[in-house]
Amino acid sequence: MNTYTFICEIIGTIAFSVSGALKGLQHEDDIFGCTLLGIVTACCGGMIRDVTIGRIPPGSFVDPSYITVAAATTIVVFLIAKKREKDGKVMSQTSYADILFVMDSIGLGIFASIGVYVAYQIYGADNGLLLTFCGLITGVGGGMIRDVLVNVQPDVLVKDVYAVAALIGAYIGVWLYRLNQPVLAMWLPVVCVFLIRLYVYRHHVNLPKVTHFPNQ
Repeated sequence: MNTYTFICEIIGTIAFSVSGALKGLQHEDDIFGCTLLGIVTACCGGMIRDVTIGRIPPGSFVDPSYITVAAATTIVVFLIAKKREKDGKVMSQTSYADILFVMDSIGLGIFASIGVYVAYQIYGADNGLLLTFCGLITGVGGGMIRDVLVNVQPDVLVKDVYAVAALIGAYIGVWLYRLNQPVLAMWLPVVCVFLIRLYVYRHHVNLPKVTHFPNQ
């Protein structure tokens, strides 16, 4: 399970660092800014989770491979974008949105599952609230900090049923651990989160909100 978990974490790290890099490119950040956003997106959710459950220092500082992979992935994305710009091949808004959706959805599903797993390894399946929170914050924490750094309201608060998808995935994982199904608990939340996000993206679904309210 540890090897499988590590592979999943690396895939999630790559996916989220790509989404962080794309967000930086969209806001015309330099290579350092894009790299920082990639690392933050990929690693900060797990850091918050680790602090919450008492894993000090957080895993990303104990094993530098996560930060290294995130930084390397982001730099590769930046260099590809720079080369395409030099060749006059600018990415369309549709392509940008599609790639960001795929990377965010993959990372969200994997990290929601991993977050539950890490908490389960320490506390077991009895504390469902803690496990669900760890899954949620691992999935959405890095993206929220990324959006704050580029001075936009985090997507998780306004559109795309982002946090709710992670919450559902984490909750599924918790119950599968309680049913003593650890293998299903690792991969089924990933699939469920991705399918929820795919449906939301294709059908432009958002949670209800009040659109006419005085802001002063």
